Amino acid sequence: MPKCILWDGYIQPNGYGKTPDQRYAHRAAYEDEVGPIPEGMTIDHLCNVRHCVNVDHMELVTLKENLRRGRDRRTCCSKGHEYTEANTYWWHGYRSCRRCLADRAIRRYHERKART
Repeated sequence: MPKCILWDGYIQPNGYGKTPDQRYAHRAAYEDEVGPIPEGMTIDHLCNVRHCVNVDHMELVTLKENLRRGRDRRTCCSKGHEYTEANTYWWHGYRSCRRCLADRAIRRYHERKART
């Protein structure tokens, strides 16, 4: 894959670049070089760099697919525990961190015990 072309203008706190006319930089780059983004479609950054404006790193997908891909790219839970085979619990196609589930169960147990 070719190198990222990083937006050198304003970058929002969420990591996306913004143009002076308040368009997302990656969307503006795609529309300028490829054409309009069809209704119901969004851009997936294949490089996973939000302020990359290289259209070779972009693919049009549905929002649902983009969210699924983003979820699948994560290697750790929100608490920083790595998703390993031993630490991952799958339920209806969604994964959870076993350590976080255990911590939550212990916390709830102590909360219930304190109420009685």
